[in-house]
Amino acid sequence: STGLLKNGNGKVTLLNNNTNTGVVTINAGTVAVGNGGTTGALGGSGDIATAAAGTLEFNRSDAQTLNRVITGTGTLLKKGTGTLNASSGTTLFLPTNLTVDQGTLQISTGAFSGNRMNGVGQVVVNSTGTLLLSSAHSLGGDNNGVSEQFTINGGTLTVNGEQYLTKLTLNGGLINGSNEIRVPASNDYTVSGSTPSVISARVNQGFSSPNWKVADVT
Repeated sequence: STGLLKNGNGKVTLLNNNTNTGVVTINAGTVAVGNGGTTGALGGSGDIATAAAGTLEFNRSDAQTLNRVITGTGTLLKKGTGTLNASSGTTLFLPTNLTVDQGTLQISTGAFSGNRMNGVGQVVVNSTGTLLLSSAHSLGGDNNGVSEQFTINGGTLTVNGEQYLTKLTLNGGLINGSNEIRVPASNDYTVSGSTPSVISARVNQGFSSPNWKVADVT
C-alpha cells in the first residue's frame, strides 16, 4: 500500500480525494486537508502519526468526520468555517496539542479517567473558533482534572457534557453550553486581556472552589 510521509518544515495541501491506503506520518511541517473549500481528503488507514514539529490541519468549509487515532506529540489544527467531528472511541486518540483557529472542532466521544491527549499539551481556541465538547469527559480526566492548559483566546468553549478542567485561561473568551465545568481540587483559572470574558455555562464547585486570578484589564 502507498502511504504519506511528510518531512521538512514546509506545508503540503491536499485538494483531491486521495485514495492512498497506507500509513500517514508527519515528522515536520504541515499536512493540510483542504484549503477552505469542500475538497481534499487525507487518505490512508490506521493511526496518523505526528512528531513534535508536525501539524495535521483540517481546512474545509463543510462538515467532516475524523474517526482515526492521531498519535504523537504534534498538533491538530482546525481551520476553515466547517465543523470537524473527532469521534474515535479509543481512549488516547489525540496528539499533544489542539488549536482551533476557525470553525468548530467537536469532540463527540468521552472517557472518564486517563488522558485522551498524548502527554501534557496546549488546547487553544482563537477568536473565530469553537471547541465543542459534546460528551462527558471529552478529553478524559477525572476528579483530578486533565493535564492540558486550556486557553480560550477570544474563541468559544461549548460544554455540552461535564468536563474537569485543571488549567484554564480566558482572554476575551466565551464558555457556554448545556452542561458544566467541574472544578478539581488543584486548579488554576485565569482571566486576562482587555476584552471581557463571559462564562454562561455552570461552574460546579461541589469538588473544590476555583482559584481565580483576574488580571487588571482597565
